[in-house]
Amino acid sequence: MLQIRHLTITHLKDFKNMVNDLSLTVNTGDKIAIIGEEGNGKSTLLKLLMNDALVSDYVSYTGEIQKSYNRYAYLPQSLLKMKENSPLTTIFLEMWK
Repeated sequence: MLQIRHLTITHLKDFKNMVNDLSLTVNTGDKIAIIGEEGNGKSTLLKLLMNDALVSDYVSYTGEIQKSYNRYAYLPQSLLKMKENSPLTTIFLEMWK
């Protein structure tokens, strides 16, 4: 399970809030998508959830993050070209119909 309460992520260079007052709960087995324009903090949020040391040199954050998982997965912004009939392609095609 992942529980986030009132998370705000602020960029240290310009003090712009990349994420502002985010609260959510992701239960075991849930799947979520984080969608948004480039540069709005999606990757930073994921890195923070994995290990705050990955982002501590360029952002600060307030709020509460509780996590009780030992495995996670994500798809990066750019993927290698996938074969048309690969399992991953099949899953995504079914999801977006």
